[in-house]
Amino acid sequence: MALSDNGAQPQIKKIEAKKDISSQQPTARKMTVLHGFKPDSKAKDKKQEILKLKFLDNYFDEMTVTHTLAVIGVDHPTFERWKDTDRAFSKAYSVCYNAVTDRMKRVAIARGIRGSDNLLMFVMKQQDPSFRDRMLTEMDPKVVENIVNALVLALRKNIPDSCPHCKNNLHLTEKVTRMLATLSSGFER
Repeated sequence: MALSDNGAQPQIKKIEAKKDISSQQPTARKMTVLHGFKPDSKAKDKKQEILKLKFLDNYFDEMTVTHTLAVIGVDHPTFERWKDTDRAFSKAYSVCYNAVTDRMKRVAIARGIRGSDNLLMFVMKQQDPSFRDRMLTEMDPKVVENIVNALVLALRKNIPDSCPHCKNNLHLTEKVTRMLATLSSGFER
């Protein structure tokens, strides 16, 4: 897809005119060479072996397991069984999965050159862990202690010691404080 001639970044036009990455797809023969899967000639169910090959050959084009299974007429439990019981298929699927991920990256880069595409980024985050947001999992023990102390203070101020209706002592503040102290004890000081 070329950009309009309104003076927008001519170098992008050259890239797009040279290759439209999103439409490039290998033929089934090229995919067979890529994944290297060969139906087991000794298998009892030859039809299943052919369906495995069809899956692998179509997966790159369809880009999702669900769509590929629909194209070849196989249900998801069968696909999962193939992965669990056939090492050759599982290995070939892994190769194809990586090829699909690489294709998605290429499309993301091409689309990123033209502009932002948030939907594609969400797909990439699901497909490839390197695109996922990273959370800070380590905290300074002093910070943890300050947070726990602030929570305990807030609890003591806001949780009543007794039920407002029957006036029975609930001991909630004491129980919650003990629980927070136990949880925070895992952090080294």
